Amino acid sequence: CANDRRVVRLASAEIARSIGLESVRVRRESLRQTLTVNAEVVYDATMFARVTARAPGVVAQVHKNVGDAVQRGEVLALVDSSELGNAKAAVLTAATTLRLWERNHARQQLLLAQGIAAEQEALETETKLAESRIELARARQRLQNLGLSNAQIEQVIAGDDTSSLLELTAPFDGLVVERAATIGEVVDIIAPLLAVAGTTCLWAMLDLAQADLPQVQVGQPVVLTVDGMRGEAFAGRVASIDSQADPRTRRIKARAVIKNESGLLRAHSFGRAEVSLRAGEPALLVPKAAVQWDGCCNVVFVGESQTRFRPRKLRLGCESGDFYEVLEGLKGDEAVVTQGSFLLKTEILKDSIGAGCCEVEQLAK
Repeated sequence: CANDRRVVRLASAEIARSIGLESVRVRRESLRQTLTVNAEVVYDATMFARVTARAPGVVAQVHKNVGDAVQRGEVLALVDSSELGNAKAAVLTAATTLRLWERNHARQQLLLAQGIAAEQEALETETKLAESRIELARARQRLQNLGLSNAQIEQVIAGDDTSSLLELTAPFDGLVVERAATIGEVVDIIAPLLAVAGTTCLWAMLDLAQADLPQVQVGQPVVLTVDGMRGEAFAGRVASIDSQADPRTRRIKARAVIKNESGLLRAHSFGRAEVSLRAGEPALLVPKAAVQWDGCCNVVFVGESQTRFRPRKLRLGCESGDFYEVLEGLKGDEAVVTQGSFLLKTEILKDSIGAGCCEVEQLAK
């Protein structure tokens, strides 16, 4: 495209007045721009957990209900599981066996030092000792897989505990938001019995169009308003933008982390999110009426005199009312044609649409 190397020259200033050409100077002003999109509130996935039994059994007790506040490690329910009882018995057996072989090994070492015992007998006791240590480690690991901590396992060994009651505990501070546990119900390791969620921060899933992507960035402020909660607004920031579009709608989801210290915001609510794209930064603005599309790019006509006008290619940014943000193409102290710019465009394109009424010069490269 060589249109920006052409100059439209009128025969006189009177012609410019007769065809109604008007010019204004581009201006630099603070620009505030927002984007309002639909949003759905969901739980923070990093603070949401469905609690299941790690072994099959029967629900013996349920200590918490939906809406109850819980702290990390607090017992939510008890499941009577024979698998837990068997695992505890295996640990006790392995611990007792280990103590026995430790004593045997110590005695054999003493006898070997005195020349009473044979070296073969000492090697056999050492082998049994190693095997018993491995067996205890295996039994302890099984209890850890069932959710017991090292301190709890030590308590099992110290107290000869063979109880089959498996504790289901809260993984973090929050609220019980789901309950499927019923006393006397047979449960397995698949079905969740309760769900716990932290609610001081929630996620707002923003519904973006493809055209919104160049403007929305991680870290931009978001203000969320929810349907049915007039006068309430919740602040947050854009935390991530999906790398793929929905295959059906071709929309893109962005995630905003929203503060919910008041506790008023509820998951699965719908509302509107206002994303602050620009917050008062200075920008060069040009009237929309001055911008023309010449077939391959946006151009404006800069008045060099009352009769001479040169097209200037522009790279535009966001819209702000009746103005465009100019990213490239203007310096900020030029006058551009508003009324009559379409006529000037036809003159630089007259080779393709027919003869014009003005003289058009082609500048050398």
